[in-house]
Amino acid sequence: MANVDDRKGIRGKKAVIDRSFRYLDPNGSLEEQGFYLGFPCHLGHRIRDSERHWCYHCALKIESNVCGLDLNFIHRDYQNILTRVMKNVVMDNPEAPHEGCWHVRKSFKAPSYPSWRSHNTGRLTDRVQTKKIIYQAFWGDVGRMYVTTAANLCGDESCVNPLHTTSSFNSSAKRRPVSFQYLSLDWDPQKHAIMALRQSKGQTIDYLLKQLYRPTIRDPKIESNTQTRQDIDDEPERTSKGAITI
Repeated sequence: MANVDDRKGIRGKKAVIDRSFRYLDPNGSLEEQGFYLGFPCHLGHRIRDSERHWCYHCALKIESNVCGLDLNFIHRDYQNILTRVMKNVVMDNPEAPHEGCWHVRKSFKAPSYPSWRSHNTGRLTDRVQTKKIIYQAFWGDVGRMYVTTAANLCGDESCVNPLHTTSSFNSSAKRRPVSFQYLSLDWDPQKHAIMALRQSKGQTIDYLLKQLYRPTIRDPKIESNTQTRQDIDDEPERTSKGAITI
């Protein structure tokens, strides 16, 4: 008998639930649409697909072809680990990061990293491949889905340049950017202060990114679907009270 993944839905009294990407009705039930409120992604989103566990708002970002990372605007459960990962990335052309391949230093081992499984296990971190960590940091959290090198873009399987990697949401055959919409890998005290104040002002991480990088990340798909629900209170976002250390 085929499982839910194979059927792409559940038949019965409830309507069929599409397990591929679909827009969320903010006025409808998460469960009836095949979503649940789970462990936060690196941008603080909590709405996830109930089968493949990808983050809804991240999937929307990927579908909108937005690729970028600002280490200052990352959920606190991810920030230290992502900073450590990116310090161990060697770029072919540091002056133009979008050009050429990226490789992780051979001495660097993939760290334990927060994942969707934390919602069930209560453990803050999990084993995730470095290529997937970097892809998710730049593109978005794809849950249990695979991340691979886009063969027609790069012949180096060890490359971790997010512009050269892909998931089912942005296969190499789809329209893809040739550069990053935004990129900041340096610590900025002013941005950190803004990040610390966002809760008191009722702002999401997405809002901060949109204000700072509006000219580069604006996309009609994102603009027309920003009304969907997001949690902005960091305390409910945490499943574990354990601190991340390097």
